[in-house]
Amino acid sequence: MGSPLRPSTFIIGTLFLCSGIFLQSSRVVKRPTSVDKFHFLVPQEASIIQIKTSVETVQYDLKLNLSEASWDVLAEEFLLLFKKFENLTFLESDLEFRNEVTSQIGPGFLDQKGFYSNMNDIIKYLTQDPDVEMAPCRRTISELDPADIKRGLANLQFKFEKIDGNWPVGELKQDLTKLNTLFSFISTYNGVFNELEEDSYRVLQGIEALSDGLFPEFLHTNKTCGLEKGNNIKVTEGETYEVEKCMGTQVGFSCLVTIRQPIQLASVTRLSKVNYRGIEIMGESLNWVFARQTDTELIEQLLCDSDKSPHPSCRILDVEEGCRNALNNNVIRDIIYKCNFTKNPYPEPFHKVADGGILILQANAVSSGGTLLTNQPPFIIYSPATIGLTLDGEEFLIIPSKQIDTLNVVDSILTSADIDLLESEHFDDWIGEIDNEDWINIGLGTTQLLFLPLTIWGICLACKQRGKIGDLMEMVEGPSKRTIYKRNYNKVRAK
Repeated sequence: MGSPLRPSTFIIGTLFLCSGIFLQSSRVVKRPTSVDKFHFLVPQEASIIQIKTSVETVQYDLKLNLSEASWDVLAEEFLLLFKKFENLTFLESDLEFRNEVTSQIGPGFLDQKGFYSNMNDIIKYLTQDPDVEMAPCRRTISELDPADIKRGLANLQFKFEKIDGNWPVGELKQDLTKLNTLFSFISTYNGVFNELEEDSYRVLQGIEALSDGLFPEFLHTNKTCGLEKGNNIKVTEGETYEVEKCMGTQVGFSCLVTIRQPIQLASVTRLSKVNYRGIEIMGESLNWVFARQTDTELIEQLLCDSDKSPHPSCRILDVEEGCRNALNNNVIRDIIYKCNFTKNPYPEPFHKVADGGILILQANAVSSGGTLLTNQPPFIIYSPATIGLTLDGEEFLIIPSKQIDTLNVVDSILTSADIDLLESEHFDDWIGEIDNEDWINIGLGTTQLLFLPLTIWGICLACKQRGKIGDLMEMVEGPSKRTIYKRNYNKVRAK
């Protein structure tokens, strides 16, 4: 698809290469008018974006209300209760019965160890700093209330007091009332520590996530103060959370979080750019992408703040009128003349596009289910089987996103002459973007290259003259020591 450049273009390009100047070029894309043809842009699957968003800053307080000293007292009481249970007389007199009871209480003991570990890590985040207000809107979360911990301890103590350690083990095994009393304590023990371990783990994971700038999911239902009436706001699809800062206090862990909640969404179809000889269409700048709203055929530009959200917040900008009309009317030469382009010599090898198609932009070989295709990029392939793509020794296996019944390959409708025109116009645009400073740098580099042969010739001439100057010095000052040595050496060899 190549054609030689004009003579003037070739000369200017050669000078640029010699002076070591590397300048950017441009690129183009267009959406297909139907499923059987395309040119500069190809539609992807439709997606949802935010075009209006409400923003609020909220202070989240994970309350603990438990000092390190208070926790140590509680932990000691729990441990003392377990030791009393281990030392029950009837457990020491029958090893088989002891093993059975120990296996029953084992899960609770493991949860108790996990609970202790979580609490010790949580306590490390607390400080001696007083609680402060960082935002008018505050949400208090008490996932781990000290009152609940004390209530669990009191319940276990109450259950344990009903057990008589002096029960004869033989009688105990036959007495259902006594066995129920024993296993009621075990069941309560397992339940209390299972709940405490889960609650403490959730709080610890939440604090660690907030410390890393992430917003934990269990806080999503504890929303804001002003985005809707009341504080219990339902989860809104597409909202995002940004943790601004966090601090430990005497009573817990507090963080300032910015919540962006969409209040108006739009369905859009983003358009993938097609690359021709390293050239693609460009919007207002490289960050803008082409799209069209689902309910319209008009092509627009999107500038999205972030793709972290499933529905990113985007600005919509009209495409320049001449370019927009050319794109909407599918007039290829007008698109080349009236739209902006940029150079992208290394595009992604492929893009997934609408209806399960794969847009191939770069490849040494492409196959469908083992059948080698002869089409040259760019082209779209709708394949019922896995697609194989090889590029510069690297292999890709592409699984279509939708079920395809039969193989269909769609080539670009741009002709070789269209691409030559695109390349020519793109190069001319590139020249026109060079400012005075660039021309000065190019001129200086070119001048240096022109004078390089003269410099080399001057050095050679100087070296030649150096020999003649040496002969003249010998006539005035007499031969040098090195000259005398060489003459004597030659005389000895002559003999």
